[in-house]
Amino acid sequence: MGGDDGGGWGFEGMMGGFEDKLHDFVNNLTFGRIKCLIGIGNYGKCNIFVLAFGLLRVAIQKVRRRFCVFGSWVARGDDTTTDNNKIKKQKMAKFITTKSITSELEELIKKADERLYIVSPYLKLSKDFRDLLTYRNTNRKDTKIIFGKQELNPEQMTFFQGLRFVYLFFSEDLHAKCYINDTKMIITSMNFYDFSMMNNKEMGILIDNSVDEDVQVYNDAWIEIDFIEKTSKPFDFVSNPITSISPTIVVKETRTEIKQESISQPKANYTGKYLSTTALSKELGISSKDLTYKIEKLKWIEKKNDEWVLTSLGKSKGAEMKKGQYGEYIAYPETAIKDLL
Repeated sequence: MGGDDGGGWGFEGMMGGFEDKLHDFVNNLTFGRIKCLIGIGNYGKCNIFVLAFGLLRVAIQKVRRRFCVFGSWVARGDDTTTDNNKIKKQKMAKFITTKSITSELEELIKKADERLYIVSPYLKLSKDFRDLLTYRNTNRKDTKIIFGKQELNPEQMTFFQGLRFVYLFFSEDLHAKCYINDTKMIITSMNFYDFSMMNNKEMGILIDNSVDEDVQVYNDAWIEIDFIEKTSKPFDFVSNPITSISPTIVVKETRTEIKQESISQPKANYTGKYLSTTALSKELGISSKDLTYKIEKLKWIEKKNDEWVLTSLGKSKGAEMKKGQYGEYIAYPETAIKDLL
């Protein structure tokens, strides 16, 4: 195909030239070329179809350039290489500080289903967190708490003792602080301790295993928590009673020395003796937690203002409130043993 301006621009030649050649061609249209394309004069080989096709190809090229996304052409739906999942920015581990840690921890406990682990060397719960664990316990959901300092005050010990589905494990060299449920995990500097939540400057990260980038971190941390649990000792309220007290106390206001009422230790014969829950559970060979649950079911005791108190039925069984160094506690006569077997 010869010619001065329009040579080589038949149908096959145009296809071979691709977009760049077409672009140059259209941008440099002259009257002579237009005459060629519409079949006027000596250029009868060209026709209006070639011009229309060329213009269409250039238009497609420009559209494709305008809708380029991250270097990928978007010409039609099935040719898109960037889908919504790749365009959307994924949320990875989130950095959180004291107030956020506390609120995220509340949500983590509330939304826990089958799995809830609390790993913290120190334990002292605020009322809000006691309520959360109590509610979970009423739903018969297991909670496992791993701690490392035997500094639970009697009130805390009594609280945990009354939760049948809360299991305590003791790890003497524990320093890690981590909270995990079925889908989320908080790794932080903050203990499960009300003072830390209200006064300290803490930080941590929130991990969500529904995010692809967080799954491996979540799984690795869970493996470590499982190892810590299996190498920890189940905390036994029988071997760690809350009634470990000094023989006397002094009331400064009256300057009067008051004898501390002793709690009888298990012996072969308990005639006339009263036993604390801890001593009674040891005699029965069950944990204090299970004994408390059993006595509650018998309606001998009930909870009021987070404290166990005797019911009229419990009093009829001979149980009494006695005073100890750390306040009042319930003591049961030896005759109660046969009712609890």
